[in-house]
Amino acid sequence: WATPIADDGRLYCINAAGKEFVVGLGEKGEIVGQSDFGEEIYASPAAADNALLVRSHKRLRKIAKTP
Repeated sequence: WATPIADDGRLYCINAAGKEFVVGLGEKGEIVGQSDFGEEIYASPAAADNALLVRSHKRLRKIAKTP
Protein backbone atom coordinates (compact mmCIF):
# COMPACT_ATOMS: atom_id res chain seq x y z
CA TRP A 1 0.00 0.00 0.00
CA ALA A 2 2.66 2.52 1.02
CA THR A 3 5.49 3.60 -1.26
CA PRO A 4 8.75 1.79 -0.41
CA ILE A 5 11.77 3.84 0.58
CA ALA A 6 15.43 3.07 -0.10
CA ASP A 7 18.16 4.07 2.33
CA ASP A 8 21.67 2.82 3.10
CA GLY A 9 21.52 -0.09 0.65
CA ARG A 10 18.15 -1.35 1.83
CA LEU A 11 14.57 -1.10 0.61
CA TYR A 12 11.90 -0.70 3.32
CA CYS A 13 8.44 -1.97 2.30
CA ILE A 14 5.37 -1.78 4.56
CA ASN A 15 2.02 -3.31 3.65
CA ALA A 16 -1.46 -2.19 4.78
CA ALA A 17 -1.55 -4.90 7.47
CA GLY A 18 1.47 -3.27 9.15
CA LYS A 19 4.10 -5.82 8.17
CA GLU A 20 7.49 -4.41 7.22
CA PHE A 21 10.01 -6.15 4.98
CA VAL A 22 13.59 -4.94 4.62
CA VAL A 23 15.22 -6.01 1.37
CA GLY A 24 18.98 -5.80 0.82
CA LEU A 25 19.73 -4.12 -2.49
CA GLY A 26 22.46 -6.56 -3.48
CA GLU A 27 22.45 -8.88 -6.49
CA LYS A 28 19.76 -11.18 -5.08
CA GLY A 29 17.48 -8.70 -3.33
CA GLU A 30 17.07 -10.91 -0.25
CA ILE A 31 14.86 -10.10 2.74
CA VAL A 32 17.27 -9.14 5.52
CA GLY A 33 14.70 -8.18 8.15
CA GLN A 34 11.01 -8.00 8.90
CA SER A 35 8.71 -6.77 11.62
CA ASP A 36 5.03 -6.45 12.43
CA PHE A 37 3.73 -3.12 13.73
CA GLY A 38 0.50 -4.78 14.87
CA GLU A 39 -1.78 -2.21 13.28
CA GLU A 40 -2.73 -0.93 9.84
CA ILE A 41 -0.34 1.44 8.10
CA TYR A 42 -1.39 3.37 5.00
CA ALA A 43 1.34 6.02 4.98
CA SER A 44 4.72 5.79 3.31
CA PRO A 45 7.73 5.69 5.63
CA ALA A 46 10.17 8.61 5.68
CA ALA A 47 13.89 8.79 6.41
CA ALA A 48 15.30 11.65 8.49
CA ASP A 49 18.20 12.14 10.91
CA ASN A 50 19.47 8.56 10.41
CA ALA A 51 16.08 7.13 11.38
CA LEU A 52 12.99 5.69 9.75
CA LEU A 53 9.66 7.35 10.60
CA VAL A 54 6.51 5.24 10.31
CA ARG A 55 3.01 6.64 10.87
CA SER A 56 -0.07 4.56 11.61
CA HIS A 57 -3.57 5.72 12.55
CA LYS A 58 -2.61 5.97 16.23
CA ARG A 59 1.16 6.37 16.42
CA LEU A 60 4.25 7.91 14.91
CA ARG A 61 7.26 5.67 15.36
CA LYS A 62 10.91 6.60 15.02
CA ILE A 63 13.18 3.64 14.35
CA ALA A 64 16.89 4.31 14.78
CA LYS A 65 20.08 2.60 15.83
CA THR A 66 21.13 3.36 19.36
CA PRO A 67 24.75 4.38 19.92
